[in-house]
Amino acid sequence: MASSRAKPVNRLSQEQRFAIVRKRGQGVPVADLAWEFGVTPRTIYYTLQTDRSRQIDGRVRSEVVNVRLTAQELSRFDAVLARREIASRAEALRRL
Repeated sequence: MASSRAKPVNRLSQEQRFAIVRKRGQGVPVADLAWEFGVTPRTIYYTLQTDRSRQIDGRVRSEVVNVRLTAQELSRFDAVLARREIASRAEALRRL
């Protein structure tokens, strides 16, 4: 493994992200990938998680639901979720 200081880089390209996923699948350590691509290990983990989510999203078709609430409405909604021991807003919508 090289020095712990990452080489500076602005943003990863899509090709770099695919390379990270491929190399990690081949067993290359996260720290080595971070050094090679000039990012933090956290960025590598985020890239890997994003790829896993993309694979899941590709199998299950889903839709996005948006709603605009006032701060007071949101606070009340969260209070109801807490009382009913619902872990997240998304889980609450799935239960409806």
